[in-house]
Amino acid sequence: MLAHQTGYGANGKQNFLFPLTDMYLTQGYGTGTYSHDGTYAMDFDGYYNGISMDHAPYFAPFDCTCVAKWGSEGQRVVWTSDQEVNFIDGTVGYATIEFIHDDDAPNIPVGYHVYQGDIIGHTGTYGPGQITGDHVHIEAKKGLYTGHHENTYGVYMLNDSMPLTDLIGVNNTQILNTTYHGTTYVWNTFAVNEPEPPSIHLTRKRFPWYLIADKLQKRRILTK
Repeated sequence: MLAHQTGYGANGKQNFLFPLTDMYLTQGYGTGTYSHDGTYAMDFDGYYNGISMDHAPYFAPFDCTCVAKWGSEGQRVVWTSDQEVNFIDGTVGYATIEFIHDDDAPNIPVGYHVYQGDIIGHTGTYGPGQITGDHVHIEAKKGLYTGHHENTYGVYMLNDSMPLTDLIGVNNTQILNTTYHGTTYVWNTFAVNEPEPPSIHLTRKRFPWYLIADKLQKRRILTK
């Protein structure tokens, strides 16, 4: 998706969009996948409009609210959709997504709200374990947030998480790499991805954290 992009299906519900402008996969899911053993988590390097960069922005895939932060120092940030959304597999329901490694994660309060297309975070190196470089770790599921658990491989993961390829559409995303350890993950776009109806959110309040993040990102891009 692009910055400030919105997308609605024919049913008037928001589409669940991939949260970066570019997709460069660096770690997939399954077993034998380093820190993702037994999970559906995926890692993506930071790109912004074709430019590789640290602290690249990623965007809210739908209107959502931060519902939880867990792990030591709260480095895992969990967001749940405000309303039911369209999944790429054709189903509809509430959605939950988790991001890890944003260096600004400690400053994001539970209860914070963003609209689809707003900056929701940046790639980074903050968080648990051995971080191999600036990136974002993403997990997602259908339904409301119900916690997390440690799987049989000793890896913590969202309850009931699912493959991102079954949930997310890549409308307007530039695809750079979708292969990891010989597996190529197949992504699809929503057939109907209408822009936001003008009657919704006639004005959008920019919260202080959003404004700070936006200014920081502009500065990062200008000094890159």
